Parts: sequence; C-alpha cells; structure tokens
Amino acid sequence: MSEKVNRVEEFKSTLDDLNKERMTLTKSVKDAAIQRFKDLGGCETCHGRGWIVMWDTLDSMSGCYAEYGDCTNEECTPKTRSLTGFSTRNTKYDSNRGTQWYPSYTEEESNLKDRLSSEITRLQCEINTETQRWTPREGTIVETVRTGRGPKERRVPIGVRGLVKKSFSNNWGTQKLIVVDKHGQKWWPNQSYVKVIDPEPDISLWEKLDLEDREKNGFPIIGTVMKVSRTGKAALLRTTTSKEVWVPVSQVSELKTASPGQTLSILLPWWIAKDKGFVTGG
Repeated sequence: MSEKVNRVEEFKSTLDDLNKERMTLTKSVKDAAIQRFKDLGGCETCHGRGWIVMWDTLDSMSGCYAEYGDCTNEECTPKTRSLTGFSTRNTKYDSNRGTQWYPSYTEEESNLKDRLSSEITRLQCEINTETQRWTPREGTIVETVRTGRGPKERRVPIGVRGLVKKSFSNNWGTQKLIVVDKHGQKWWPNQSYVKVIDPEPDISLWEKLDLEDREKNGFPIIGTVMKVSRTGKAALLRTTTSKEVWVPVSQVSELKTASPGQTLSILLPWWIAKDKGFVTGG
C-alpha cells in the first residue's frame, strides 16, 4: 500500500509559481502599454484623459465632489489622444469619469492568462480539499507533536498515536480531541497539539476495541422513563429513536432512583442490548 502524503505544501508551491507567471504576464502587458504611450508622445498632464482635476475636498474618499477642467497642455488634442489612448495610471477620478485604463491582450496572451487563471482556481480548490483532509477530525489517525502546559500528569506525551473518536470545545473554547490508541487507552489532547498521519485509516482494530469495551461495560443509550412496573423491578424506556423497551432495574443502577418523565444516559448490559435488538451479532 502506498504511503499517504499531505500534498498541501506541494500545491502551494505550484500555486505560487502560477501566480508569479500571471503577474509577470500582467506586468509585461502593462510595461508595453506604458512604453507605447510614451513613444506616441502621450500627454503627461492629463494622461490621455483630456481633463484634469481643478478642485477636490478631502471630505470624500471617492472624489465625488471633484471639479474638472480641460487639459492645459496646448499640444494635447482629441486627435492626439485618439492615437495614444489612456496611460496606465488609474485613479479614483477615472472611476467617476469612466476613463479607466484596461490592459489589452493579444490572442496568445489572453489564452495564457485564461489557462493560468483556470489552473490557479483549480489549485486553490485542491488546497482547500487537501487541508480539510489533513485536519484532525473524527475518524483520522493522529500523533501528538506537542505536550502543552498544565500538570505533567495530565499532559499527553509526544508520540502518542491513535484514532480520533470525538472533537469538541471545552468550557474555555479550546478545541479538544478524544483519541484512542491501539491499546484502547483514551487521551484528551488539544487539537493544535496533534498532526494527522492517516486521513482515511483502516479502523477495524478500533471497531474491535469498541466491541470489547461495550461487551465489558455496556451499550450506551439515552432514554426517557415512561413508567415503572408495579413491583418496581423494571422500567419502560423510550429511546431517542422512539424504541420502547423494558429494562430490569437491578441491571442499571441509574434506574433505581429514576421517576417517570426523567431522561437518562445509561449503559445497558451487553446481553440486554442484544436481547432487545440494539445490536446484532458480536
């Protein structure tokens, strides 16, 4: 079986190269336009717009109160401006006047730009997918790479590997994990203290551990006490799936003091869970 590799950094490196190539293309087109404007004697007073700003107020960031006048360069005429076009300088006033400069690409340059943009978009999606894939979550195998702070006896040692059974936030908003190692021992590391080493593992070992644990300690259910038998020796429970079962009070200590209407989280003995149809096989 081939080794599973986190390719996020590989994708990011390729993305950087593509962004640089697109920036180089954009700069090349802009530099060519600047040189063309200069070679054709473009007006440096109005930058090919035919108008200049006569007055503006600092009260508006958009320049919507500005007042304009004709270009003061006598050699700047509608005819010369039609030859040179706009300079590449865009300002907030161009947005107001509809005189923004836009790059003009050849067919070859346009095709290259479209290809680069498409590849960049695809890689960004790949990075998001790969990042999510290698983020600690339920069902992944993780390894602790930091111990954190707090009492030493409560720290999870570096190098502990196991299956993430649950991800949750504690009372302080810290994202925590419940991790079960291959021996069945549970650990509670911070999510930021672990790294994923297998995003899609074979969990048959942990399924076996779960079965052994349930056979030993019971099957967890949440149920509401509907009524108690006249003798007080059994209680009728309705589970969250609307399944109703009679459970011997002697087998579940929480039922000894329970009253109708009370909702409990309990562990059914394995033989009862099987007999009542909560599990099959095993």
